[in-house]
Formats: sequence, C-alpha cells, structure tokens
Amino acid sequence: MELWNNDTALSPYSSMKRLLALATLSLLFTACSQKNGDGSMALAERLQNPLFAEYYAKMLVGRLTELEIDKDPILENEEKRKMIEKAKANWMEADREARNLQREGTHAELIGVKEYLMGEILILNNTLYIGPSFESDPGPGLSIFLSKIVDPRDKDFPDASSINIGPLQSPLGHQRYTIDPTIDTSTFRSIVFWDTELDRLYGFGQLYE
Repeated sequence: MELWNNDTALSPYSSMKRLLALATLSLLFTACSQKNGDGSMALAERLQNPLFAEYYAKMLVGRLTELEIDKDPILENEEKRKMIEKAKANWMEADREARNLQREGTHAELIGVKEYLMGEILILNNTLYIGPSFESDPGPGLSIFLSKIVDPRDKDFPDASSINIGPLQSPLGHQRYTIDPTIDTSTFRSIVFWDTELDRLYGFGQLYE
C-alpha cells in the first residue's frame, strides 16, 4: 500500500500529508481514535508520534513473526493465519511510513548533565516529539527549551535565544508538544531540559538532520 511517492520533493506540506497518511493508516488498525473513557490517550492518537509509531510497529511485527517461527497452533486456523499475515504486512508498511516521516525532521539524542536524562527527540512541522525510550529524573519546574546555543554548558542559560516550549509532561515515555507556528525551528541548535525552579541544567541534545 503506497500512501505517497518517496521521490516527491520534501516540504512542510508533504510532511503534513505524510502525517495525515500515518494517522489514516493507524485508524485502519485501531477501533477508535478518541480518548479512552478514563481520559487516557488511545492507540491511534499515540501513533501520530512517528517515533512511537516506528517502535510500536516493529514490536508488533516482531511478535507476529515469532508466531510463525514457533509454528504456533493458532496458525492452523486459516482465518486467523490470513489475519496475522495481513496485520503483519500492514504494520510493516506503518513502520516504513513512520521512518519516512522521521527523515523529514530534525533530531536530537538527549544526554544528561547534572541529572539522569536519555531519549530521542524529533521536530517536524513545528511539533516536538519525544520517543518511547525517554527517561528523566523529575524536577519541580523541569521544562523543555529550544536554544541557538550548541552546548548550554558553554554559556549562562537560559540565554536570550532560548524559547521555553513548556513544562515536561512526564519523566517517562513518548510525548508531543506543539511549537508556536511563527517560530522557525531550523534556526535552533539544541533542545535543553532546564528546571526553571531550581535553575538547574538536567541535560540537552544537539539538533541534526
């Protein structure tokens, strides 16, 4: 199932079309795109994060492949076998689409400085995505900053170029933050995790394409 032409020139418009395509693809595999009854995020909404979508798709394809390798008795049911084959093909496609989206954005690998911090960042279409492997020590005022400084350890932080995207939603797992559309994210050099209450640098990641 080809949702777009990979030879098309990359642009914010094409990136948006790919995000919509990934969202549409995810809806094919999930029963509902709305929040669950307890207010938690439904799977289809989580899959709009390309970093999470790749992780989830790989995990599911791997599990379905294990059923085939192990010759699981469920495969003796023809209907179930065909369903598994179709699901595997669909999620392999979702994995490809998520990786294609990621290539259009800028990335950062987080490193801790004065506190524990690790994870992957993707900025695409003025949205900041945090991947599922993200972990951080919590802080009373821990926030995410865009900065034009390559290394925040080299200058007093926050400096005049730094923009506070907002407080960290959670010290664990994938997340999504909207960046003001008037901000040109291509001019920034790093993502910085800074506690505004403690005036403490937790860590940062240098942005790259």
